Formats: sequence, structure tokens, C-alpha cells
Amino acid sequence: MKIAEQLRDEIPFLGVKLFDLSATPITIGTVTVMAIVMLATGVVSWVVTRSIKRAFKLPGLEDEGTIGVVTRLTHYLILGAGLFVALRIAGIDLTALFAAGAVLAVALGFAMQNITANFVSGVILLSERVIKPEIS
Repeated sequence: MKIAEQLRDEIPFLGVKLFDLSATPITIGTVTVMAIVMLATGVVSWVVTRSIKRAFKLPGLEDEGTIGVVTRLTHYLILGAGLFVALRIAGIDLTALFAAGAVLAVALGFAMQNITANFVSGVILLSERVIKPEIS
């Protein structure tokens, strides 16, 4: 028996159906578990980014730009993985979402070429330490 089913048996309020999402019932328990997973993901992201900052503070690795780039990218990757896990736990099939996302990514890629090029250029400038951010 799954943990969610055991909780539903013990706490009937968690089994209250809110709506259906592609033939998957979304209950209060589902939303609660998703929120807990996302909260845990946020805590893990915070711990990992703090650890990265401390690791970069070792002698000779004190470049704020590189630290900022690495911590932000790590933060977004961890949050994306957490969202993926939360949706999978909820029972939402992501294959159709990924197929639609691929088409959308190609369209956005063509539409945002200039912005993406500027973003990549900024990451390169920060990682090569050509420009140092001003620390207030």
C-alpha cells in the first residue's frame, strides 16, 4: 500500500477531490504532498547553493561573478528537478508536456535568439572574470 493511500485512510480530509487533470484526480492530499516536495526542494537548493558558495570561498576562488553564475544555475536545476518529481508523485503524465515543450522550445528559441545570445555572452563574461560585479 502506498503512503498516500495510508494517509487517506487515516485522514479522510486528504482524499477530497478538487479537480481532474488529464484523467488524474487531484486531491487535497496530492496538493499537500506536492507542496511538501517543493518545500523540501527549496531547502535542498538553499543548502547546496550555500555549500557551493562556501566551497568557492576557498583561497584563490573568490570571484563573485563565477560564484553567482554557478549558484543560480544550480538553484534553477534543483528547482526544475523538484518540480518534475512533484508532478510525477502527483501522477501527472509528463510525456505530452515534454512533447509540447519541445515544440514550444524551438519556437521560443527562434523568437528569443537575441536575448539568449546576450544571456550566454553575460555568462561567459562572468565566468572569464573580464567584468567583476560591484559589491555594495
